[in-house]
Amino acid sequence: MAVRDSAVLYDVRRKFHHWRHNEFDSAGCEPYIDRLIAAIDELLVHLEDSQEAWDRALGGVNWLLYALSGFALVGADKPFHTFLGQQISALVDRGVLP
Repeated sequence: MAVRDSAVLYDVRRKFHHWRHNEFDSAGCEPYIDRLIAAIDELLVHLEDSQEAWDRALGGVNWLLYALSGFALVGADKPFHTFLGQQISALVDRGVLP
């Protein structure tokens, strides 16, 4: 079962927001970053809700992280791929993602 850690979710959300507005996006990931930020917001809304609502919202975040990984690899955007890996690791290390 995933840990409901709002601190790491807010931190990852803040870092993606910063990246979206301050870094060059050579892979064309901006629409997916926007969707990921919205999905993290949705996950935070369900922080205290039922396991089913949490799992559904977490699935959306997980799917978008997977999609962004593909864009970063195909787009050969090494800085973004490195950044994305750091954010995924933070979520895994804190138990939010399995």
